Amino acid sequence: MGKPNLKLADETPPRTPEREQLAEAINRLAMAERTLAANKAAQEATRKTRWQAQDAVEASATLIEEAQANAARFLTEQALGTAAEAPVSIKAVRVAAQDAQDT
Repeated sequence: MGKPNLKLADETPPRTPEREQLAEAINRLAMAERTLAANKAAQEATRKTRWQAQDAVEASATLIEEAQANAARFLTEQALGTAAEAPVSIKAVRVAAQDAQDT
């Protein structure tokens, strides 16, 4: 009676050149998929940061307009002797706007 044609579960097939190439291709594919996933995550994070920065720039433009109006109102109230606390300076708002643009 001959040997049955059953492979044992722990028996590994021989590493032929074709199997070596296949293993290398599988490894390259896995690495490419990890790189793609990392790139997609980085791209999304960059997109969110850019939107936040754009919102800050737009808000700072509004704050500059408000600071200019408040400064004019303050100077008028100061001349009338009715001025209260000084508003945020236009210079401080412009510095904040520049920081937002730099970001």
